[in-house]
Amino acid sequence: MYSAPAIKKAVRILKLIVKRDRPLNVTEISRYLSISKSTAYGILKALEEEQLVLKDKRSKRYVVGKGLMELSKKVFKWLELTMIARPIIEEFVRKVDETTFLGIKEGEKIRVIDVVEAHKELKVSPKIGTLFPITASAFLKLYLSRYEVEEIRRMVKDMKMPKYTENTIVDSDLLIDEILKTKERGFSVDLEEYIKGIRACATLVPNAGGSFVTVCTLGFANSLDDEKLKNLGEDLKTLATSISERIHFLIGRL
Repeated sequence: MYSAPAIKKAVRILKLIVKRDRPLNVTEISRYLSISKSTAYGILKALEEEQLVLKDKRSKRYVVGKGLMELSKKVFKWLELTMIARPIIEEFVRKVDETTFLGIKEGEKIRVIDVVEAHKELKVSPKIGTLFPITASAFLKLYLSRYEVEEIRRMVKDMKMPKYTENTIVDSDLLIDEILKTKERGFSVDLEEYIKGIRACATLVPNAGGSFVTVCTLGFANSLDDEKLKNLGEDLKTLATSISERIHFLIGRL
């Protein structure tokens, strides 16, 4: 039976780009899939021509292209992310009693697309549609943690970090250390670095169709000490994995 090896390799490349949650270059794709760079480049060139992948001219890295997104929309037209995630987040909030929201990256912002509020009387609760800058501490650490260490160092050195509060980390070396901690533990924390009096932790929803999707828990600083924030971060990782597994379970039934 004819196995169409070139098509199989193209599918493997597309799956890798979608699942890695960060842009990849030819060398990385070649290494991850154990194929030659010339083969990877040729397939990527064909995929780019069909708009299934998009190559960033400056970084030479590949992301999901417009054509693949359009195909995905047809598959996901009834699979709204919020409908999948909300019951899982509601169960989480019942246990921890802290407001938790789902956000998605739009340009240089994180848009809140759903919120489950804490049940207690005094709580923090962003409105659906709220836009946070990507430089808001927890999101910046989480976003940059997806990259390799040397690239993190380069990107941070080129940044001018806005100072939102007296706790905002603007020193490059300290920020790099925080991003590397985020990379190691799988979640980020905000210790009153974006809004005075508010602490937060956030993690990435893995394999979310190539989009940067995050779940974030936040609350008043006096109710979120270091130990509770650490435990929330670990619980958030489990929550994010549950959302991801639910997405792929439903896809498998299409």
